[in-house]
Amino acid sequence: MTPETTLFADDPRMFFPGPVDVPDDAVAAQLKPLFGHRSGRMDELFSAVQERLRTVFCTDSRVYLLACSGSGLQEAAIRNCVRMPHTGARVLVLVCGGFSQRWHDVAVGCGRTVVKDEIPWFEAFTPDLAAAAADRANSDGNLDAVCLVHNETSTGVMHDLAGISEAVRSVAPNALFLVDAVSSLAGAEIRVDDWQLDICLTSSQKALAVPPGLAVGAVSDRVLERAATVEGRGWYFDFLVLDSYLARGTTPATPAISLVQSLLVQLDRILEEGLETRWARHRDLRDLTRRWAVDRGFALCVPDEHASVTVTTLAGPPGWNLEAMNQRLAAADMAVGSGYGKEKGKSFRIGHLGELRADDLQRLFEVIESGTV
Repeated sequence: MTPETTLFADDPRMFFPGPVDVPDDAVAAQLKPLFGHRSGRMDELFSAVQERLRTVFCTDSRVYLLACSGSGLQEAAIRNCVRMPHTGARVLVLVCGGFSQRWHDVAVGCGRTVVKDEIPWFEAFTPDLAAAAADRANSDGNLDAVCLVHNETSTGVMHDLAGISEAVRSVAPNALFLVDAVSSLAGAEIRVDDWQLDICLTSSQKALAVPPGLAVGAVSDRVLERAATVEGRGWYFDFLVLDSYLARGTTPATPAISLVQSLLVQLDRILEEGLETRWARHRDLRDLTRRWAVDRGFALCVPDEHASVTVTTLAGPPGWNLEAMNQRLAAADMAVGSGYGKEKGKSFRIGHLGELRADDLQRLFEVIESGTV
């Protein structure tokens, strides 16, 4: 793809933290003729996607692909990695916003013993905080897993993933480290093998810039060893079942073939851009957004040291009319993300991920600025 290539017939319009605008060729890939999911053609497609996903995750291990949202893989992680309460096992969930709270609720819904360590919204877990929480939860050595949302989409907080992984492993070496990278993978630097992430999961509709409906996750050997000891893994989300089919180059259930074809197009685009270049582009978009916000009097809800590279949460200056801004954006066929959960009406979120470029953000800024305070 050359710099002159047009990705979109129309200008990008969605500045949410996801779903994002999908390039025209990735959309068109969904319209290719279907074929049997047990055919040689599907085997070739699945193999090509698997190879590219391992590169994007920076792993030599397996990457599972499922037709579900990222929340489905949150549940899969719990079902495969955390033993039932009668064993004395427990899972620690580090909560700092709406989506880490969801992972806590998923774990409770799976009937596991859950320890919740919570800090205020817009704050981040440092390696020291995470290690202290894991040490407390592992007082008797029965901590099976630690769950962290790398990029808390509800607030725009991004964690020091490498540092937290090392810190947690130092106090709870037998606990699996489970990471939700739904709104960060393919936008932020993530190195699954180097950082010893046992599970790293994401969704198609965020920085991968594919339509919603797919979840993918890199899974370590340690996870499969644990899963073999866990009761009640279910079937659809059973990693041992998934692994047995992956060895044959396929999936247990019918995959979302059209979406997988779209994913292949986007994976090729991501790798052509280059991971380092893509990570740098997302950092630049974050910095551009934060500079613009400060210059225009908006309040940054997250300090620089914990600021996400894919979503920025802002509060308006005194007298700012959020409803009027949203009306202007709607008239221009644009939208930003509203404040999430308890922040609704208090703040808004600008997503700068996927295939967005600086010019796209400048168009957004001009519409926002067209109103008066």
